[in-house]
Amino acid sequence: MMNEIVLCGLLAVYFIYSLKYSQEFYKTDTFYSKRQKTIHLILIWLLPFLWALLLKSMNRPLPDRLNKTSNESNL
Repeated sequence: MMNEIVLCGLLAVYFIYSLKYSQEFYKTDTFYSKRQKTIHLILIWLLPFLWALLLKSMNRPLPDRLNKTSNESNL
């Protein structure tokens, strides 16, 4: 009985996390083509936590390395 409750809880977390992130990913207007988005959505459902974290790290904006103070000091 306890194993079934734990399994149902894990499946619920898996389903909610995958559904939430796949909707968020598909709505974003990124540089991925429609085919790439479809492949990413499939991988989100197959490897939900790992693939979602990988995509989040890849889509994160890079820090601005050249700001005005460092650029002005080089002139």
